[in-house]
Amino acid sequence: MRSTRTFNSELVALRPVMLRIALKLVRDRDRAEDLVQDAMVKALEYRRSYKPNTNMGAWVHVIMRNICYSQSRLASVRTTVYDDTQALKLKAPDKTPECIELLDMRAALTALPLKFRQAVMLVSAGLSYDEVAVMVGVETGTIRSRASRGRALLRAALEADKLVVGRFEVSAAVAGQEMLDEMAVRSGERERVPA
Repeated sequence: MRSTRTFNSELVALRPVMLRIALKLVRDRDRAEDLVQDAMVKALEYRRSYKPNTNMGAWVHVIMRNICYSQSRLASVRTTVYDDTQALKLKAPDKTPECIELLDMRAALTALPLKFRQAVMLVSAGLSYDEVAVMVGVETGTIRSRASRGRALLRAALEADKLVVGRFEVSAAVAGQEMLDEMAVRSGERERVPA
């Protein structure tokens, strides 16, 4: 087994080669020197995992490459600070993020009158028009009409780009409870038709 002195001297002898490789990886002299130093420290720290009589240069190269990749990943995660003139030059993304679209849809759905919201939500949940008609206590044609009109109102509200999510204070849970309450009232008014 190699002595610590032999390991250290071989590692130091690899420094010029490591620097050339690091310059190719990062293309900046200062960063390359830092990378070599980090790799040498890591190699010394993990010298017990080095297998004697194998290529030390390749082993150190893998260590250095992994450090470089880790630093690159971390650098891409960090945020860049812009001054006011740079910030004004930044462009907003062309496409609205999906979460905003979902909030708009939820707000538009919540703003629909209850009978249309009820028809749209229940039919969208996979129930047939006949099943929804029985649940709500109206004719099947009425549910078809309400669902169609509700979808048209939703489409118009979403295309108009006039929705402000904050102005709708009814949550989805409250809207669902409203539907259940109305269904309970209707089931008390009419006898339910068996399916």
